[in-house]
Amino acid sequence: GPGAAVLDRLRLDPTALALLGGFEGVRVFENREAVPRAHGVYRAEVIAADEAQLERLLAPDFDARHAVILERAPRGWRPPEPAPTKPPEVAWLEERPGGARVRLRVRFPADGLLVLTDNHFPGWTAAVDGRAAELLRANYAFRAVAVPAGEHEVTFRYWPPSLTWGLLLAGLGLVALTAFVVATRRR
Repeated sequence: GPGAAVLDRLRLDPTALALLGGFEGVRVFENREAVPRAHGVYRAEVIAADEAQLERLLAPDFDARHAVILERAPRGWRPPEPAPTKPPEVAWLEERPGGARVRLRVRFPADGLLVLTDNHFPGWTAAVDGRAAELLRANYAFRAVAVPAGEHEVTFRYWPPSLTWGLLLAGLGLVALTAFVVATRRR
């Protein structure tokens, strides 16, 4: 049917889909070949244009388990040659309710890129071992950060500038209110 064309374009293998259940005529499947939410890769393709990124993501020879598409190259990062055969290890340490902070423990045999398939959005920052790291837009809509070889803790945190300004203005308002109350009590 028409759904088969979509499955073909997305390269979903129907045998990898497991029926989890359903309700009101809707069936819910699990894709057992899906890319993990957080995973490491050693290869990156830099493609600046959004439409070209999407086209490459859908190309039959692109495998998101082993490579990532970035809109710009990470500063100072070079892919290891040859790429290790052992995949990076990624373990979840923490995820705050609402997803405003994610902490991961990673172990990379060589320099690589940690990909988090959560939405890239202004206000997100990244840190590797507590030091600010360059956050990259990956695979059109997700996040990535370069990680050196070895074991590291990577933190993604959402702290938009509007929140900083809001807290600053609220603090100034509290100071002004306190000064007003103190001044009126002295009279």
